[in-house]
Amino acid sequence: MAASRARHRSATAARQASSAAVAVLVSADGQRSAFSTQPVSAWRRRATKCAAAVAMRCWQRRSRAPSSAAVAGVTAKSRMRAAKVAIRVRMVCATRALAGVSAWDRTQQEACREHTRPSPDNSRPSHRSLVAPTAARRAVDVGRPGCERPFMSSAVTYEAGERIARIALDDGKVNAMSLGFFEALGASLDRAESERPGAVVITGRPGIFSAGLDLKLLPTLGAAELRTTLITFARTMLRVFLFPIPTVAAVGGHAIAGGALLMFACDLRVAADTAARLRLNEVAIGLALPSWAILIARSAIPPRWRTEAMLHARSYSPAEAKTRGFVDTVVPPEQLLAAAAEAAAPLAALDPTAYATSKSRLRAMGVKWASELLESEMTGRLPAVKR
Repeated sequence: MAASRARHRSATAARQASSAAVAVLVSADGQRSAFSTQPVSAWRRRATKCAAAVAMRCWQRRSRAPSSAAVAGVTAKSRMRAAKVAIRVRMVCATRALAGVSAWDRTQQEACREHTRPSPDNSRPSHRSLVAPTAARRAVDVGRPGCERPFMSSAVTYEAGERIARIALDDGKVNAMSLGFFEALGASLDRAESERPGAVVITGRPGIFSAGLDLKLLPTLGAAELRTTLITFARTMLRVFLFPIPTVAAVGGHAIAGGALLMFACDLRVAADTAARLRLNEVAIGLALPSWAILIARSAIPPRWRTEAMLHARSYSPAEAKTRGFVDTVVPPEQLLAAAAEAAAPLAALDPTAYATSKSRLRAMGVKWASELLESEMTGRLPAVKR
């Protein structure tokens, strides 16, 4: 009888902990609350890990009451700690509840079963693989790893046209780049290659084309994941640069760092006449431009302006960029998409085979050279110069 009451109290406490996590997330309108930024000591972390793990398991399978040993230390105080840790690790049960999704697919259920009690060495539970990537997903929420949210259909979308296709980047924020972003963009490029439109227009959301790599995300990555992200970034940009179909960037807002490189990788650039800034800011924040990025930027920036644009990290308005020759057209914001389609029309009329072959011959050697330097530049070791 006593054991039964203990299991009942344990299950109730776990459910309340999970409900508290959902309530805090809802109150923050889906964003991280102030709780998640507060430091949590080691002894608190051990207690709250247990509560969060039990809450997740109990949310998933309500019919199975957890054992009392699994929730030892789950008290009235630890319920709030469980809510804090749930926000910190972005418990899948809470985010699914926020999105209004009632059923979990088998993959997520199996992943959640891995969230058991902390191991004796107090290692963190793995929370970066809760949602396995699948080839069928065409659009990806580009949030941080470990905070996987339901996939957003509007993050990267592909829209087929009669002769001109459009790839739209819109994550609702600044279109920051991550592995999810590159996966979604790659899927859209795959579709374009299979459908073979005459040209592709790449555009962002109003006020922002892309802010480049997610600098809030990068410091949280492990060495292997950071390396994978940077290499995937390079290969995605080089793929756009060498894409066998003409591309036009419709820049309706800020294009910073990686966003500027994506713009430069396109054949033509049409920008809206706004207060947006276009900038390669890597040197200004202490990052050396890799060879592949210099290759792409050199193709778009006239020689006279390369030093100030790439080495001095100067910021430009769309009008200033046009006078320097690395933006082709500047139009009022409401005319941006129409102007981009107008710029793409003569490119779409070109012979596709002749265009693809000529583009490959023009750029393939440079891309091969930059690709060979990828690995060595990632480790900071350049190959010795042969004399």
